[in-house]
Amino acid sequence: MSVDASPSCQGEKIILLQKPPAARWWVIVMGILTYGHFFMTMQLISSMTTTVMEDLDITVTECTWLLTATKIGFAVFTLFGGSLGTKLGSRRTITLGLILNSVFNLLFPWGAAAYEGAFILCLLQGFGGGLISGSAISVTCRWFPARSRGLATGIFTGMVGSMFTIASVCCPILVSIGLSWQQTVAVMGGIPAAVLAVVYFATVKDFGETYPGYASVDDILPESVSMTEKTAANKRRKIREEQKPDSMGEFFRSAKVWMAGLLIFITGWMQLGLGSLFPQLLLFDYALPDDQVASITGLAFLGMMVGCPLGGIISDRVFDGVRYPMLIIGAIFTGAMFLLIPHTPVSLMALVLFLTYGGNASICGPFWSVPSELVTGKMAVMASAFCSTMGTIGGLAASLFMTITAAAAGTYLVPVYICAALAFAGVIPALVIRR
Repeated sequence: MSVDASPSCQGEKIILLQKPPAARWWVIVMGILTYGHFFMTMQLISSMTTTVMEDLDITVTECTWLLTATKIGFAVFTLFGGSLGTKLGSRRTITLGLILNSVFNLLFPWGAAAYEGAFILCLLQGFGGGLISGSAISVTCRWFPARSRGLATGIFTGMVGSMFTIASVCCPILVSIGLSWQQTVAVMGGIPAAVLAVVYFATVKDFGETYPGYASVDDILPESVSMTEKTAANKRRKIREEQKPDSMGEFFRSAKVWMAGLLIFITGWMQLGLGSLFPQLLLFDYALPDDQVASITGLAFLGMMVGCPLGGIISDRVFDGVRYPMLIIGAIFTGAMFLLIPHTPVSLMALVLFLTYGGNASICGPFWSVPSELVTGKMAVMASAFCSTMGTIGGLAASLFMTITAAAAGTYLVPVYICAALAFAGVIPALVIRR
């Protein structure tokens, strides 16, 4: 880390560093591990569905509610986590979320012997995740300068999304060697969360703790280092023209905040909803066997790992840190891919679904740089938490709506066309945000 011993001034701005601090990479690694662990936790029971249903003697519907409980808790408590993060700071809030997740997961062998206990513990898992969500994204944005923030949030969201696969691989192995599904949840969810809580609290600091009085790394770097000349000029103009929300009242009255929420609602609808849409489409409309469906959807979901960082890189390098052009391109591309799905032969289906998932993911990379840029520094955690809540609600609504419409129409192609229309509609909030 290069620190100027006698800080120079650039107008009213005090320059403390000449290049971004190396600590930012550890911050993003720990953010990915902590938030990704929660995402992995949400997939644990889904990876052992048959075992859970047999042990608890429950129906498919009851099991579906069990799988949804963590998402409901996450959607309900994320805004609370954002508010708490604003007051306590990101480090304390994330650590608290990890501790709670550890406790709730470790209770499964004793508290999840019956369906009611399992449901309550799944709901409480979402509480811990809600505390982690907004803070983990916000703290990453503060440590990375504007010119590389899109890449950082792209790497973050892509890697976090890939954590789903850990549960799918490890849970069947643990069950096969004799662990109950409750013990598997405790081992996979409880023990890692406890370790992460200790490591995170001991090694990661909020940006304001390291550099008191500064909201983000952009405030202590020369503009030539933190952002491109075009972005710097745009920022100076925006500061003169626009007053950012600095309180809860101003936050919830901001049209741009609500438009950001609407855009991530649509993106969350796609990102979380496609996990149920694609397999059902291939099973029922294309009558493909289970193993072929698994291979096609497995490749399709890799689109997130590619699309998130790619969208971030394009917004950083091609559009000079301006986010909304990539948000618009991603929305149009995703809508076009959805329209192509009904006309795609099975031999090309894996590629088209990969591009569909990747197109939607290309919005996530640049988008998660936006919430903290719409508000003042002290409201950044709240902005990220609000958008995270809206995205989760979108995902919950998608699963229910797609199931109902497909059942009514007798085909999963109808939800495909609905997703196409929603994807194109994402252009509107992107134009309003214009960040």
